[in-house]
This record gives sequence, C-alpha cells and structure tokens, in this order.
Amino acid sequence: MYPEKRCKKWLAEHEKLLQLANNQTDLLLLGDSILFNLNRYPDTLGDTNLINFGLRGDRIQNLMYRIQYGLLPISRNVLILIGTNNIGKNNPQEIADGIISVSSMVKARLPQSKILIHGLLPRDASSSKYRKTVALVNHILKTITDTNYFIYIEPDLQQWTPNGCLNPNFYFKDGLHLIKGGYVYLNKVIKPLMKHTSPVNTLPTVPLSAVLKLSFGVSPKKQKVYKKHKRATTFTLKFIDNRDFDLL
Repeated sequence: MYPEKRCKKWLAEHEKLLQLANNQTDLLLLGDSILFNLNRYPDTLGDTNLINFGLRGDRIQNLMYRIQYGLLPISRNVLILIGTNNIGKNNPQEIADGIISVSSMVKARLPQSKILIHGLLPRDASSSKYRKTVALVNHILKTITDTNYFIYIEPDLQQWTPNGCLNPNFYFKDGLHLIKGGYVYLNKVIKPLMKHTSPVNTLPTVPLSAVLKLSFGVSPKKQKVYKKHKRATTFTLKFIDNRDFDLL
C-alpha cells in the first residue's frame, strides 16, 4: 500500500482543497465520502469552525498522497475517518496499519493538534464479510491507539437496531453513507473530545509491516536499506521536513 494519486478530476479537487491550507481552524476532517457528504448538512456541527478535507472514493493510500504532496491547515483537532474503501482490497491488519500510519503522518505535520481516529463505521444492511472486516479493523485500532497518543472513537451502538440492522435514522439505503441524523450523532461524539486535553506528543511504535507496504517519499536507495532490516519488529516515524519521513 503506497501513497497513490487518482484521476485528473481527483487531482483538481485535491488542488482546490490546498487553497484552504493557509487557514486555521478548530476541526480538520480527513477522509472519504463519509466526511465529504457532511457538506450537504453544514448546520449539523453547529458553530464549529471546521475545514473538510474529505474526498469521495478515497482509500487510505489516496489520503496518504494528499498529505504527502500537499499542506494541511493548522487545526486544534483533526478527525480521521478513512479505510472503508480499502475493504475487499486489503486485509484488516493492513487497513489498521494504514490508518495509524496516516495518523502519524498528520501528527508529524501538525504536532500540536489533537488526533481523533474514528473507527470504521458499521456498513451493509445485514451480516456480511465486510461487517466482519470492520469489526476486526476496529479491534486492532482500539488496541494500537491505547497509548494516549491518539484518541480512538468507537462507533456507537446507537447505529444499530435491536435486530442487527443499521439505524435508518443514521444511514442511507446503501448501508454505507450517512444522512443528517448520522452527522448529528458524529457531532455529539466529537464535541466533548475536542474539549479534552491533548494526548502526549510522543510518536508510537508501528508494526514494521506497515513501512514495507507504505511509502513515505524516501528514495529507492533508502528503501533498499530499510528492507535489509525485515527482522526488526517495530519502527518509529520521525518528521524530517515538510514532506519526508525517515526510520530511526
């Protein structure tokens, strides 16, 4: 899984968002269409000063590209909700590693920001293999983020009905995207967390499998050096400049 760009239309949308990069905000949203569609209901987050960097159809590697080849607005809080479009293309461990790697990239760019990682939202009208993947990814995320470095947000049980279906007050009929009620729910969850003291500013260790599958803009020569250390169990990300990461 490497930082990956998409079509020309997507690049144009990315460049349009970059025009907002010099602004400051209280909440920065990073993700896919689930966050992008919040633009349809601008009143659901009340008076929160926010900038929405969600783009439709994004997978983890697309968000990586946007972070690596772009600037981020200075924000007190950053909400990351990404990964559902990777289901079926990557396994749960790869998806969770990718989400943590994206979050580390953001923290390196915005060291004073509080990073909120929302677990993958429930999806599909009934039981499916995708639902099982969501549950596994969220279990891994909850374990990895239990370090006071990131704030993990567990999807609420209110998103389900007693018979195991998705709450129709939250979801479109596609069993994936949110309607206004779903964004009202997000607001109730996010607002209190934005008031909490920021977690400690110490980069966590991440499984080495992540770095062998994720590119952070290092040169091919350096990548060969890193691959010699496959037996190592962890690595630490360190911010070098506005684009590059390195391994310690």
